[in-house]
Amino acid sequence: MYTKHFGFSEKPFELSPNHKFFFLTPGYQATLEALLAGIKDRKGWMVLSGEVGTGKTMMIYGLLERIPEKVKTAFIFHATYQFGELLQQILSEVGEKVASGNLKKNKIQWTAYLEKLRERGEVLAVLIDEAQKLSPEIIQELLSLLNEKPWTADHLQLVLVGQPELDETLNTLLLKYRPPKPGLRLTIFPLSLREAEDYIEHRLRIVGSSSARIFTPDALSVVIEYGRGIPRVINILCDNAFLAGYSEDLPKIGIKTIWSVLENLEGPGAKIKKRFKARAGGHPPGRPRWAVWLVVVCVILVAAGLWWLPGGVQERLGPFKGWLAARVPAGQPEPEVAATKPAPGIPEQAGNSGEVLNPPAGADEAALPLPGRRIQVKKGDSLSKISLNRYGFFNESLIDLIMYYNPSVKKADLILENQGVTLPEIREETLVSANPDRTFRIILGTFADPTPGLLFKREPSLAGKNVALQARKGSGNRTWTRVEAGDFSSREEALAALKALRAKKLLPFF
Repeated sequence: MYTKHFGFSEKPFELSPNHKFFFLTPGYQATLEALLAGIKDRKGWMVLSGEVGTGKTMMIYGLLERIPEKVKTAFIFHATYQFGELLQQILSEVGEKVASGNLKKNKIQWTAYLEKLRERGEVLAVLIDEAQKLSPEIIQELLSLLNEKPWTADHLQLVLVGQPELDETLNTLLLKYRPPKPGLRLTIFPLSLREAEDYIEHRLRIVGSSSARIFTPDALSVVIEYGRGIPRVINILCDNAFLAGYSEDLPKIGIKTIWSVLENLEGPGAKIKKRFKARAGGHPPGRPRWAVWLVVVCVILVAAGLWWLPGGVQERLGPFKGWLAARVPAGQPEPEVAATKPAPGIPEQAGNSGEVLNPPAGADEAALPLPGRRIQVKKGDSLSKISLNRYGFFNESLIDLIMYYNPSVKKADLILENQGVTLPEIREETLVSANPDRTFRIILGTFADPTPGLLFKREPSLAGKNVALQARKGSGNRTWTRVEAGDFSSREEALAALKALRAKKLLPFF
């Protein structure tokens, strides 16, 4: 409908997955390579989880295109609720004639098929999308297929793909049935702001256009901000914007069209404009331009005042601490922001100081070689309260780091009584992680807004490195921004960069 109007060769933002539009960010590339390596190395079974619309199904299509010839595949994209039906689906996908309604015969047929693969030296990779719909019992039966024969695990690889509920199901499964632990657990995160912009440009380029040709700058900015790094949300908004632009015979999508589309998507009472700053005409709707500049001047004056505070206070705050200092709940004393020693009465951290934690997303916490301390959550505990007791302070960066090393903690403001939580030792080594390609990346911090991440992009200590911003779930409905930098050729190079940043008091962990 609108393709001819805008000069597209086809629709650039269709909701149905199309491998032609597969967009590989560094994170997606690392995830894809890790899955491929897991199948080649015969890890047994692997897990890929992510929020709705983050591109999990597209990742499967990208994986299918890259799987070696010796690996046969069965892609199940409508998982059933009965194990017998699921087994029949897999057999049907690999071209076997299935005897319906007879689980016993299906299992015999299944074993015979794997025997043929073994004789030919081939491997079967079974990829199940929307696996969060499967019960722990069905997943347990599925995993039992890996243990039917001594050689089965060498010729059968399972990849379970689903929403975050899948992780919860698997945690229940691992506790109740104690099957073999997954060889790999990965998570797809939303795109950073820069990646979201590149994603839009990538799709438009494929259909013969560009974002500069189709969107005004302020319209594109709102699309990126509203999308929050979720490709499906971006697709829906762009597709509807093109329909609206076509109906109004517009040559370009402007901010008014985006406002209109968002109001149609969320309803007239959503007050869309108030949720975005500095968009319509350079300042928020209904607010005079001079008021915006007054706020900017006040912020600069306050920042300048903090800089010239007496040395001790200035040293504790540092350039970023004004943004990062936590709001202590009413009735609690103000913590010393820079304190890294445990509070009085808390024992020193235990652990092998020579080991460094590099967990894959979703790793089993009990198996982490982490220098730190394992605690059990008590009634009334929160991550901020635990951080305050353990480290003497808390901020977004510290809480997100604890979540990073505790994959079972999905939300910053939700931990369960009696849940085990590992509290990492805060030092440079804790902030270094290995990539699948044997390079290294560092965590620079997590912030309430992207501004510090943009400042890190101009930091001389990180010249030539890829500074990436990732959206993270904050407390309540807020979104935080985690900042990472890579790729470092060695762990020593990564540690040297961290030490340089720490010396400048730019790291919010110290």
